[in-house]
Amino acid sequence: MAAVRTWWSLKEYDHVPIVRTARKGMCKQMTELLLSQWYKNGHICENFYPSRNASDCSGTTMYHWGALNGLISLMEEDMY
Repeated sequence: MAAVRTWWSLKEYDHVPIVRTARKGMCKQMTELLLSQWYKNGHICENFYPSRNASDCSGTTMYHWGALNGLISLMEEDMY
């Protein structure tokens, strides 16, 4: 949920180029994070290990709030 709130907050300052770039970068990272676990393990993670080399979730492996990471991409493309 925090990522969605952050996305909405950054969207409020879309007129500032560096903020827009940061929002788009965050969106890309969150989508890649979600999909990396989904394709690799079939999980929607609650939490993630901070290491780039982590191979699995650090929390529940099928957690409905984890799907919000994918929602950010839909909102970014005005599909929500």
